[in-house]
Amino acid sequence: MPDTRPRMIVTVTRKGKKKPAGALDARYTVTFDALPGKTYGPWSYRETRDDLTVSALLEPVEARALILDAFTDDSASREVPRA
Repeated sequence: MPDTRPRMIVTVTRKGKKKPAGALDARYTVTFDALPGKTYGPWSYRETRDDLTVSALLEPVEARALILDAFTDDSASREVPRA
């Protein structure tokens, strides 16, 4: 049976003009399309991962992948079930 729960898009953005040495050294912000105009952060890698596991209901591995995508591409988005 397909998942029919409402969906939202969560976006993680790496902050700062200069790319840090590694993903753990960067700062990130998080936005949710369900909450337009609100930006959360900037947070460290660990704070961002912890927030995504609670607020976006992502597994830690999924949250890590989203953050690493944002680190390499400056920003990354995923569609997730709305809580």
